[in-house]
Amino acid sequence: MSGNLKDVAATLRAQGVDASRTNLFLVDPEALTLIVDKDHVLYDPRVDLPIDEDFLSDIRTNGVMKPINVRRNGTMEDGTPILEVIAGRRRTMHLRVLNQRLQAEGEAPRRMPVLFVQGSDAEMALRAISENSHQKAEAVMSRAVKVRNALKAGATKD
Repeated sequence: MSGNLKDVAATLRAQGVDASRTNLFLVDPEALTLIVDKDHVLYDPRVDLPIDEDFLSDIRTNGVMKPINVRRNGTMEDGTPILEVIAGRRRTMHLRVLNQRLQAEGEAPRRMPVLFVQGSDAEMALRAISENSHQKAEAVMSRAVKVRNALKAGATKD
């Protein structure tokens, strides 16, 4: 840990914050799995939207400001963990496109801030709904699909 990070960790500990453990990591966005199967309970219709050049420009300038939510859901045949994006599909898609452009320009690709979460499909579906409802206005049909999927996964109206 660099001196600066040690100072930050020491300051946080002095304030009663446990700064020794985290579930926040930086991950190559290409290593993340976007759910595109329309029948999957965690499918989000916004995954099919086109790239927004303004959003892409913002990420290029400021980086991804808010970590995405990811869960580990098994492993591939080669032993690589399957990291499913629960909330943050659009950020993931846009960072992938940005990285392609950066590499074409000879610049280093950027990594995605990832917060690991755990839970059932129903809990993950509700997490995705909550994440987007607090961020911005979401299309009614997109939200309806996610609510239907959460109910299908076992979530209740409550």
